[in-house]
Amino acid sequence: MELVVLGNARAVVIVTFFAYTAAMLLIGYTAKKNLDKVSINKYLEEFYTGGRGMGSLVVAMMIAAGLCSAGTFLGGPGLGYRLGGTWVLVAGAQNFMNFIVLGEVGKKIGIVSRRIGAQSIFGLLMHRFNHSRLIGIFGVVSIVCFMGSYVVAQIVGGSRLFESMTGMSYELGLLLFSGVVLAVIAMGGIKGVAIAIVFQGIVMTVAVLALTVGSIAHTGSLEIALRKLAVSDPGLLSPWTWPIAYHFSMWLNFGFVIIGIPHAAVGALTYKDTRAMHKAIIIGGIFVVLWTMTLPYLGVLAKAIIPDLKVADHAIPALAMVVLPPWLAGITLAGVTGAIQSTVGAMIIVVTSSLVKDAYQSFFRPDASSAHLKKVNFWTTVIV
Repeated sequence: MELVVLGNARAVVIVTFFAYTAAMLLIGYTAKKNLDKVSINKYLEEFYTGGRGMGSLVVAMMIAAGLCSAGTFLGGPGLGYRLGGTWVLVAGAQNFMNFIVLGEVGKKIGIVSRRIGAQSIFGLLMHRFNHSRLIGIFGVVSIVCFMGSYVVAQIVGGSRLFESMTGMSYELGLLLFSGVVLAVIAMGGIKGVAIAIVFQGIVMTVAVLALTVGSIAHTGSLEIALRKLAVSDPGLLSPWTWPIAYHFSMWLNFGFVIIGIPHAAVGALTYKDTRAMHKAIIIGGIFVVLWTMTLPYLGVLAKAIIPDLKVADHAIPALAMVVLPPWLAGITLAGVTGAIQSTVGAMIIVVTSSLVKDAYQSFFRPDASSAHLKKVNFWTTVIV
């Protein structure tokens, strides 16, 4: 079975999605008005760190929604659809991401970055190695290449989903996905991204809750759905189809290794005090547990409701079209979009800060004026 969206439902999905897009652009414009009030000398610090005055909810969402991307909302449920309980168990490793990032290194990053005036994660490394040109070039190239590839994969995946659910062209999906993120970042910097991420996190949560209620209502009960799977493919109900050693390696990969992801650590540059940081660990943990434990399980339920889906990664959008009214299915599409765009936004902030602050200013124009760097920053964001 392929993902098919009928005409009337498709129209409602499109309207809902464009309403979400309009809200995102409004957020970017509002953030721009606030950023315009900042003096030119403090512009870059405000653009990249938000003046180091972010509250707990914003910091929590920057890390939680910034890391829970297309993999959580599309790939994870797709693996749940194919692997069943095994992937539900693996996905649990992500529950600790806010604690790993903020609890392990967040306080140290916050203290040191304030002490040396670092406006990017890579800026901390540059200071640690005495602004070594070799380290700088290697680091900037690594960030641009690897994170750039990650950004492309996210946007392409979202654009393909947009194409399948709306019937519009893939190129339009690319334009909307990248254009909205660009507008929010270029206009509002990290504060624009932060406000957008909070909004996107709320949309993501509404989508998850709606899908959960809709799926249970459609099947009658969880027991009925699981009994149906027990008859058709009992292996999907077991969390131990992989060896324990492999499970352990996956938990390390999806849990502890998160500590080294640059766009996750951005949140540690922005919190206003340790109290906000501690609250962000708890708040972010609640949202992450909801997303990462529910979505793979919904992928398993999708197997009971739509057993012959050709593309497993379509499990969530296909489930939305079956169990939800069109307008809620549109919110689900917006939720997936929000997951992708929040990650892309955080990544682009990392890439542009590395190019502008850690490459251009450090190596080529250390005496550049704030006004000049503001222009370079804008065009670098556009080009990236």
